[in-house]
Amino acid sequence: MENWNDLRICLALHRFGTMSAAASYIGANVATVSRRIHKLSEEMGQPLFTKKGVIWTATPFAMHFISWAEQTEWRLADLSEKQNADITSVIVRLDETTRGSVAMSGISALAAERPDLNVTFTTLDGASRGGDIQCALSCNALEDMDLMQVPVGHVRRAVWCGANFQKDLRGWVKVGSARRDERLHAALHQAFGAPTVVTEDVSGVMDIVRKNPLVVVLPVDLALSQRGLRLVDSFPVIEDEVYLYLPTIRENEQLGQDLIAATRKSLCTEDNALVLPRLALAAVS
Repeated sequence: MENWNDLRICLALHRFGTMSAAASYIGANVATVSRRIHKLSEEMGQPLFTKKGVIWTATPFAMHFISWAEQTEWRLADLSEKQNADITSVIVRLDETTRGSVAMSGISALAAERPDLNVTFTTLDGASRGGDIQCALSCNALEDMDLMQVPVGHVRRAVWCGANFQKDLRGWVKVGSARRDERLHAALHQAFGAPTVVTEDVSGVMDIVRKNPLVVVLPVDLALSQRGLRLVDSFPVIEDEVYLYLPTIRENEQLGQDLIAATRKSLCTEDNALVLPRLALAAVS
């Protein structure tokens, strides 16, 4: 057993007794915890836990590792408490769905309220920098056992057009290759055929649909912040759950709680966002 992730899994299962409770505590799914426990037992050459009903009990052999885990957890918590006062920056990793969402605005607003705090947004595969809090906003389950998973809201994506072309829509714009838009892209392809324009420029696409009889898939919060766009409700609105991933050792720190509150507050503003007049798709030529 070579790393803290393995120790945490054993410690969580020992404390909570069931796979589901242990998975919930460490922010993973049951299948991941089960797979890791069985793999660790194979690597050690003997069982780490025995099962009776749904309850898992640590073997005497496993208790050696659990003791190490408890000591490591205490030392990490102590170190985190001492270093917390020196934290001046947070790196927030974003997936393709959360990039450009209102959650980014919520975290930016938190940074604006704290002059000592710098926030950097980057992609999920961005480089690490030591000494910063590393967290993530994602609609996908992350397997990193050092991160706890906190549901913070949802993001919606829908089809939009320019206000001046509501009755004369002739094609569509495809932005990048976002996998989560495949359902809407398929519907647009069926309605209009191949995309009229393909672009990677999310910021410029709003201007394209304002000036042309084209539709495009956009995040709801982004489209609502723009002038001159209308929702085309002949196409569905797709919704994705958003999770904030934070280092487990920072679960009870004030900054961690502030990040959770900021993202939840920003994302909940979408709940009543679609109250504007909707546009039914006119006949497509």
